[in-house]
Amino acid sequence: MRLLLASLYTNNDRQKKVKQYQELLSVNPKNIKVLNNLAWNQFKLNDFEQALIHSEASYKIDQKNLAIQETYGVVLLANNKRELGMIILEQAVANGSNDIEVRISLAESYMAQGNKSKATSLIKNIQTTNRELQRRIERIAK
Repeated sequence: MRLLLASLYTNNDRQKKVKQYQELLSVNPKNIKVLNNLAWNQFKLNDFEQALIHSEASYKIDQKNLAIQETYGVVLLANNKRELGMIILEQAVANGSNDIEVRISLAESYMAQGNKSKATSLIKNIQTTNRELQRRIERIAK
């Protein structure tokens, strides 16, 4: 029931989502879906440290899960763990990730390393109506 409730909250209610996922986690601490969703919502609330704890826990349980790779890689980068974050996100992209946030985060890391060609190839053909993501894409494309 809590999982359903958490999924029904909008992105504007992320704190409520986090609360529901934390309650679920107290009952089943190894539920990878709960761990991953909790981590993603904590990341979106800029609680990078807690997001890292939960994304790392889910990754330790299932390293081949694409959604977990995506979350863990982005969260690693947010925690300034660039090398491992890039490795995880490269795996996610190789495994078929089309997630815009993943591609932009990885492209930004390539830019930080001075690899503009790799960065721009990752964001080529990305379409989004999200203004924040669009600004990030434009910074990479310059």
